[in-house]
Amino acid sequence: MNPTDTDDTVGAGRPRSPPDGGQQTRRAMPSTLELIRKVKNELHELTGFTADSVSEVNATEDGWEIIVNLLELKRIPASTDLLAAYRITLDRDGNVVGYARVRRYLRDQVMEEA
Repeated sequence: MNPTDTDDTVGAGRPRSPPDGGQQTRRAMPSTLELIRKVKNELHELTGFTADSVSEVNATEDGWEIIVNLLELKRIPASTDLLAAYRITLDRDGNVVGYARVRRYLRDQVMEEA
């Protein structure tokens, strides 16, 4: 073969570089604020209750765990509103893989730390 000839088999057996220059593209992990916004919306769709606040966010080996406080029953005066704390488990991509109500309480109830 003449060095000036072109042949598609030249370099056969050698791995070709990917178009991104060898860099593998990874999906970026969602930010904490993105996770919180998404979880609030999904919980509203799942439960019908409105998110009142987020009291805990923890990264885990498999993703995230978030505690969201939902307003389950609005009352007058507001200090007697019925709230519930929900533990939400997310995978690394921020998808809800489980949730459970872990506590119900009145808004004016003092929460004791464990």
